[in-house]
Amino acid sequence: HDADAHKSLTSLPQSVWEDLLVLAKCEILSRVDAADSTAYLLSESSLFVFAHRLVFKTCGQTTLLLTLPRILDLATQLHCAVALVTYGHLRYKFPAEQVYPHRAFDEERTYLASLFGHVHECVLGPADGCCWYMLSAEPLVAADAEPAAAVAASAPPPSDDAVLAVALERLPSAVPALVSRA
Repeated sequence: HDADAHKSLTSLPQSVWEDLLVLAKCEILSRVDAADSTAYLLSESSLFVFAHRLVFKTCGQTTLLLTLPRILDLATQLHCAVALVTYGHLRYKFPAEQVYPHRAFDEERTYLASLFGHVHECVLGPADGCCWYMLSAEPLVAADAEPAAAVAASAPPPSDDAVLAVALERLPSAVPALVSRA
């Protein structure tokens, strides 16, 4: 790879993320830059941009999956490949209020499969109660693209990532007021 041809996701201007978020039906409210990342507060939660990773945390009626074709285009423009897509959410409280492709877990899986081929799925917890739906896909490699092993070998080694997601429901009305004052 030509090192000059490769840029990180953090090198992209905010306007790129603003355009992308139109597809997700949310917008940037504020931004915080750090040495190795940029965090955007969104109208529907947050976007974290690292050199080689994006993390969206959203709620409501956002359409995150519809951003994937644009994200794949950005990867191509940056001369890199998407190695893994993971998507998950707590069960929908109001499924009738969601829009395509987010109306049902099967619909989300089908949409991901249309972009990436095989999709791994998992439901954590009782499917008829409070559960977490997880989907993951490893993109198909085009005939003229580098094999995934070559891309992985040229990428920085993975860090010891840990993810903690906390979903709070039925909070007394005084709690959000206390949090907003903090």
